[in-house]
Amino acid sequence: MRIPPIVPVWRRLGGGELRNGRGRAFNRGGKGYNVSIDSYKDVWHDFVSGASGGVLDLVETMLQCDRRGALAWLEAESFIEARKPWSASEKLAFTIRREAAREAGKEVESWREGQITELESRSSQLFAETLTTKDRLSAACASRDLYWLNSLDPRGPVRMFVAARSANPEQVARLVQRGRERMKESRRLAAACVKVLATSEACHAV
Repeated sequence: MRIPPIVPVWRRLGGGELRNGRGRAFNRGGKGYNVSIDSYKDVWHDFVSGASGGVLDLVETMLQCDRRGALAWLEAESFIEARKPWSASEKLAFTIRREAAREAGKEVESWREGQITELESRSSQLFAETLTTKDRLSAACASRDLYWLNSLDPRGPVRMFVAARSANPEQVARLVQRGRERMKESRRLAAACVKVLATSEACHAV
């Protein structure tokens, strides 16, 4: 599905004219030009309400509907092609892809945990070594990788996992196993904490 440009969608919604990329928030009766419409990035931002996003978010906000309603409106206005119902084979293929992606996601998460453990250990060692060897580049690289692995954006760890597996599959397999053991230990510790917190005295202390 190809998302349409934001300016025609804005106008069809009833947004009216734009002045230097600014429009009125007609959905809330705004009189000033407080809505920024970026035709290059196809994003918008309401400087008064703080609402922002892409084309779908714009439709949802202006029409007060959910994502399904926004897509239906775009279809009705001929901005996107009508979605065809999936056949039985397409549904089966999607189910298979989803299960494969779910398993791959577990593997990436296990690798991530193992890699974090390895990098934290390496960072501590490198920090001590930088006092004498000045190996600041390696320390910086380890810190950068830790940042991406701890990022809320899942694309970073996925890209790192794919690149690492292509370069050294044996090491990735080792880190996946290490991550699984770490996650298993974390679950065991969490379960033990639940038992401790289940007592009235412990709960009162917390």
